[in-house]
Amino acid sequence: MLVENASGPAARAGIRRGDIVLALNGQPVRDVAQLRALLDKSGRSVALLIERDNARIFVPVDIA
Repeated sequence: MLVENASGPAARAGIRRGDIVLALNGQPVRDVAQLRALLDKSGRSVALLIERDNARIFVPVDIA
């Protein structure tokens, strides 16, 4: 899922436009609806696997 605009906790964690979200806490993410559903079931922090500049990195995000 391509990030078009990052705000709130994601932006504070360093997620930026053009990043590709691949997974949240190990669960593959295909679209915004799936990402939101996974976030609703998550705790206060999550780990996003993103692809940026042909590299895959984990970004911890505090959603509290």
